[in-house]
This record gives sequence, C-alpha cells and structure tokens, in this order.
Amino acid sequence: MEGTRRTMMLVMALAFLAVSIAPMASTDAAENKVLLVDSQGNVVEGSTALIGKHLVFETYTANGQTTFLLEKGTEISVPDRYLRIDGPSGAFLASAVIPDSGITGTLRDAGLVIRLTADQEIIEATLTTANGFSDSFKHDDGSAAGLKTGQMYKITILTAEDITGRASVEKTDAFSIQFYLEKGCLVSFYDGSTLYESIAVEKGGRITDIPQLEDRGDYQFMGWYDSNGRQFTEYTVVNADMTLRAKWHQVQPDPEPEEDVERHTEIIINDDGTVTVEETEIITRKDGSSTETVTSTTENLDGTETVVVEEVDTDPIGNQRTTDCSVVKTWNDDGTETSD
Repeated sequence: MEGTRRTMMLVMALAFLAVSIAPMASTDAAENKVLLVDSQGNVVEGSTALIGKHLVFETYTANGQTTFLLEKGTEISVPDRYLRIDGPSGAFLASAVIPDSGITGTLRDAGLVIRLTADQEIIEATLTTANGFSDSFKHDDGSAAGLKTGQMYKITILTAEDITGRASVEKTDAFSIQFYLEKGCLVSFYDGSTLYESIAVEKGGRITDIPQLEDRGDYQFMGWYDSNGRQFTEYTVVNADMTLRAKWHQVQPDPEPEEDVERHTEIIINDDGTVTVEETEIITRKDGSSTETVTSTTENLDGTETVVVEEVDTDPIGNQRTTDCSVVKTWNDDGTETSD
C-alpha cells in the first residue's frame, strides 16, 4: 500500500449537555444559557453530536504491524453545530469532563482543539491532560477572546497532536464538553453519572432557577445534594465550584385495601304496576370470604313500602349462610313511620 493512509470516519454521537450561564453582574438576575444550535439557529435538543461516540480508524500495515496515524489538526467534529450565547458577552472557557472510568486511549493523550468561527474571527481553546482539559478561548496571538451575546459560532473540533495507535476503534463518549464564563463558579448537576446541566454564577451568588427532574415511576425526585448530604436550594450561596447529584426516593405503593366493595342498582317494574328498587352490595375480603347483600324496596299500591333484605355470607372455603328479613313500612298521618 502507498504511504500512510490518514483517513477516518465518525460514527454515532457524543452526548452534549446545554450549559446554563448565570449573569456575572447581578446575583438576582435570571440565569442565561449557552445553547447548541444548528445552522438555522434552531436549538438542538437532548443528546447531540459534537464528536463521534467512537472513532473508527482506517489502518495500514507496515513491517508486519497494523497501525494508524491522524495528523495534528485532523477534524473530528460533526458538521452543522454552532454555539449561541444567550447571556452576557465575555471570556469563555471550554472544558471536557472525563470520568475516572472514561477513556485512556490515544485521543485522551493527544487532546482536543475546539475552534469557534464567526464572520472573519477564529478563536480556539486547547484541551489536554496538561491543562486538565480546560482552557479559555484565545486569538492566534494568544490574546483573550470574548464571545458575544446572540452571535452564532461555528464549532469545529480538531486533534491537538498527532494520534497513532494499533486499534481500529477508539471510544470517545466519556468526553462531556461544557462552555461557561471564565469568571465565576461552576455548579454541575449530575443525575447518576450523567451530567444533566452546568450553571455558572458569580462567586457569592445564588442560583434561582434550579433544574428540576420529572418523577420516574415509583421514584420521586427529592432535589440536588452535595457530597456532604446538604441540599442545594435557591438560598445556597456559591463560593466555589460544586458538584451536585440528584436524590431519588422510592415511593411505596399504597397498601391493598382489606376488602373490595362493589355496588349496583337495578329498577324492576312489577306486573301490578309497582316499582322495586333492588340495591346489591358485594364485599370481597382478602381472606377469600365475602358478603352479598340485596336490599329490595317496593312502593305498594296502598301507600306502604316493603323492604326485603337478603344477605349471603361466604366463608374462605366456600360455605354459605343466608339471612333474610322483610319489613312493611306505613306512614301515619302525623308523618311518623310504622314498621311491621
């Protein structure tokens, strides 16, 4: 084969979380956001693509060994991704969060360059192990670069150094890339091991718009807590970077009722023109026993009322006992009632 083949294709996606930004001028103002948008300015919701979840390399063989090479500056980003700052202008940081259980391969060793382009301006932040994968955006001459409110910045991600290796696939989904104002404190909200949102606030400030999670089945969201078990609220003063985790409470289902009650009513027209209202109540208990009560009330032609009650008790093994009674009610001239 001729020379070194330096091609690569990107597949799948790296989960990217939109980053909330708190305004630096006032601790009581509403938080603002760094949004990920497409070329039309539409916000890209949920998990989106910035770089590949896996990099699949085309390898070559030389001297009996299979290897690959990606030169410094090789683009590894997904197209049509832009940043838009819906908050104050200023100097911004880019940071890549890599869990301890994350990647340890060649991409992590080489690092990333995040390039933002708007009009004729090009600014970059370089994320490597040397700077803890966190860097502010700068111009080519090294001077600090500020991001402007409402401006769309094209995102391009490049390799910071040459990448070589022997494996044809490298996992990259451990990278979770954030963008936030350089001054202030960053509060990161994790749901389990997943970064849900990051909010930057001025040191000594508070976050009034705290993210809320929906309850999940039998689990109720109880809020965000720090490593010491203290709940983070809108009154919490932020003096340093904080990592918070969602707390969930399993709600116990309501106990089953000791008995189940079923009721229904039937109206019967008798041959003599009278009307009987038959009310049935069936009580079924957890031990298997039950009671069925049928109350029949008939308005007789002579103005009296006949009430017949029949009750059938069934024990847990199916034995039954029937009890019934019949009462005739007469209404007296003075409004009183007589029962026979």
